[in-house]
Amino acid sequence: MHLEDIKPAINRSVLMLYRVFAIVTLYAVLAGVVMFAFGSAFYAGSKTWVAPVILSQGDKEALDLTSKTLSTQNTVDDLKLDMAKLEDTIGEAQLHKAKLETLPRH
Repeated sequence: MHLEDIKPAINRSVLMLYRVFAIVTLYAVLAGVVMFAFGSAFYAGSKTWVAPVILSQGDKEALDLTSKTLSTQNTVDDLKLDMAKLEDTIGEAQLHKAKLETLPRH
């Protein structure tokens, strides 16, 4: 086979790949534009998607969130302290084990 014999088949294949790529790209761009248009129409027409809230230190929700945050932080601190105590206990136990292993057996 010579290059001139398979050249038309290669050209048809490349042309078909180009067409498929172009159609897929066109539909992807079209879908993006349609999604953008629907999103813009929703945000322009709907008043429920945004609700401005003014927070103050005396606000009930802010106080509730602050108390929850503090209690969570206290729990985390307690767990860290417990972990440190347990790690110390592990170290002591390993030290005792090492000392016991050095004792002569009868």
